[in-house]
Amino acid sequence: MKKLITILLMAVFVLSIVPAVTAFGIDPPHVVEPLNVPEEDNQNQGGVIPQNPGVEPFPVVEDEDEPQRDIEDPREELRPLPVVEDDNEQEPRPLFIPRVLLPVIPPQGDENPVDSDGDGVVDEEDNCPEVANEDQANEDGDELGDACEVADPVDSDGDGHADEEDNCPDVANEDQADADENGVGDACQDDRTPHQIRMDELEAEYDNIREEFKDDRRDLRDARRDNDLDDIDKYQERIEELRDDELDDLKENLEDLEEEVDDLDRNDPTKDQLEEDINDLEDKIDELEGDIREALDGPQVNGQQATPQGGLTDDAITRNQALLQQQQAAEAEQVAALEAMIAQQAAAQQEPVEQPQVESTSWEKTRTFAWIIGGLVALVAMIIFLIALLLR
Repeated sequence: MKKLITILLMAVFVLSIVPAVTAFGIDPPHVVEPLNVPEEDNQNQGGVIPQNPGVEPFPVVEDEDEPQRDIEDPREELRPLPVVEDDNEQEPRPLFIPRVLLPVIPPQGDENPVDSDGDGVVDEEDNCPEVANEDQANEDGDELGDACEVADPVDSDGDGHADEEDNCPDVANEDQADADENGVGDACQDDRTPHQIRMDELEAEYDNIREEFKDDRRDLRDARRDNDLDDIDKYQERIEELRDDELDDLKENLEDLEEEVDDLDRNDPTKDQLEEDINDLEDKIDELEGDIREALDGPQVNGQQATPQGGLTDDAITRNQALLQQQQAAEAEQVAALEAMIAQQAAAQQEPVEQPQVESTSWEKTRTFAWIIGGLVALVAMIIFLIALLLR
């Protein structure tokens, strides 16, 4: 019984292996050699196919995704594999495999890809298909490129309202209050009078002149330290222009404003403050003019102009020499006058002068004697007083 079952299994195996071997192009011992097919009939099928009499063609598997077509020649469903050389045979033998057993290779993309923005990157791979961005920059790493990414609205004052919609973009006002409905929020509404606005402008102009003067003064000091005559002249001229042009114009504008403020009604609430601000600015201008004079005169030594190294300038030396000559001439005149006076005194001493004799009178003698007696009496009285104190 076991032998019979074994024989049946072997028979089934042999019957099942023969069609498979035939389908893969392997000739059984009784099969004749492959038949050469003309090249014109097999341009796309590999050149030769095996001839397997008595074996039915391999069934064709239909794919629902591909269009149906009639296959008249089974060779259309065969694709040759590379020729395998056998060391035991003299000539290589071709090996074929049915096309239906090969994997389906998907198409390699559209032959005409779409590039809507013309930046050289097809829409399927472009992170901004509607905006040209050849570099495909994407700083935040999201799906959209930087060129077409909508930026977050700017809120400079951080009050929750974007600057484009904020009636006070630089002043936080979450309520957006606008009492006069002029488009400017109450938080940043400018309620200054025209005179106050002009005063603020003049103060800002003074600040600019002051800062410009500081820069020029620093450069002038450096030029004097380096003894650079060209730069010295250059910065001195710039400081003089500041004084003669800009500062003078500021003073004239301030005087005009002062006249207008004087004409204001005494009950005007801004008049007192404006007058105080004008006076303060006038004091600042006077101080600046003093600084300008000092900068143009240069460093001083004992009230005279000196070099940055502490020595006197040529002009100061010349003035000192002239003063010295004047002093020497004055001293010479004084010496001559003194010598003349001494000569006169010497001539006068050579003449004899009679000295009057003063005689003592009896009254003077009596007065002297009285003083002596009075002194002795006072001395005796003092001694008696002291003795009385001791006896007590």
